[in-house]
Amino acid sequence: MKFINKLSCLTLFFFFFLTSIVSFGQNSYFLKNESTSLGINLEVENEVENSKFCNVYLGDSLVKYTPYEVSEYGFEHGDVYLSKDILLNGEKKRVFLKRLCEGKMTLYYYRDKKLRTFFIENDSSLLIELPKKDSANKNFRMNLLTFTNDCPFVENCIPFVEYRKHSLTKFIKRYNDCEDRTFKYFRYGLTLGYGYAGLIQSSSTENSIIKNFDLKYDGGITWGLFGDLPILNSNFSLHTELFYSKYVYSYSKLMGDVDKDLVINVSSIKMPIMIRYKMTGRKLSPFLNAGAIFARNVQLDEILYEATITDKIIQINENRDYSFIPVNQLGYTAGTGLEYRLNARNSLFFELRYSKLLQFSNTDYLNTSDFNLTTCINL
Repeated sequence: MKFINKLSCLTLFFFFFLTSIVSFGQNSYFLKNESTSLGINLEVENEVENSKFCNVYLGDSLVKYTPYEVSEYGFEHGDVYLSKDILLNGEKKRVFLKRLCEGKMTLYYYRDKKLRTFFIENDSSLLIELPKKDSANKNFRMNLLTFTNDCPFVENCIPFVEYRKHSLTKFIKRYNDCEDRTFKYFRYGLTLGYGYAGLIQSSSTENSIIKNFDLKYDGGITWGLFGDLPILNSNFSLHTELFYSKYVYSYSKLMGDVDKDLVINVSSIKMPIMIRYKMTGRKLSPFLNAGAIFARNVQLDEILYEATITDKIIQINENRDYSFIPVNQLGYTAGTGLEYRLNARNSLFFELRYSKLLQFSNTDYLNTSDFNLTTCINL
């Protein structure tokens, strides 16, 4: 019984001890003269002001500490600033640098009224500026290649790195992990394909004219643009396209003494919005995607020809009063394909996709079904 009581006391002690540590870790702090002040109230300023002073509220008073007085401070939302000596325009000065990531290589950001630049610090504690372009006219990507040449997996990522906090942080983290993973970035490009489309009678279709025809698939060229936006740091992305298609449907049926021919020309602007999942590969990467598709039929030409033979005289009547396809259509789409990597920046995509556009507003309208084989290249 005594053992159980002691065990319970120890459990409560460690619980409160760990809770206290977590609580302190979530509060603002600053380090001054080898002492740490936790749970204090820091004034949140802009990045220019934060590089000059650590602003602390002591009671009702605001105290501004310089980088010579405070070695480090951090906000409860996670931003951390460290006091560092840097060299700018040949002049040595001590400032607060914002730490973006840390590890084998640590990345810092500095901002004043006229300048924004980055610094990197390696294991040897050597602080090196990473300007957008240095005095030797070398851009930051060339310098990154030199600083990270001990990890072969990040070389192909360098062309995609931008001189921005998020992009550089993502790259340095990739370098610190040194894993063979694809560097994810926003991609856009051109699409070209060939599709087979056909009209489908739904269970609610009540159009007596169309029920008499044998509806078949017809082919047509599609072309357009695409964009692919990574979702966080995962294998998923938001994939959207905007493309043009044109199909000519032609159906014929002999009904008694009347030969009926239905000709439908439809030109459409289509926009699928899909979630894509891509499996990682060196040269070939299979992918799957699915989502919704919207179509705006910008040109609809629907004609029903009726030919009758009376006393060896052929009489053809042309009727444009029928409507089989709505102007706006909404549906679903899904596909699978392969990405073939040409180089560090460009890839070819081959995909087989199925789409179905539905009618909702009129029982006389038809659904549209199509299969597309597309080829894309990102620019």
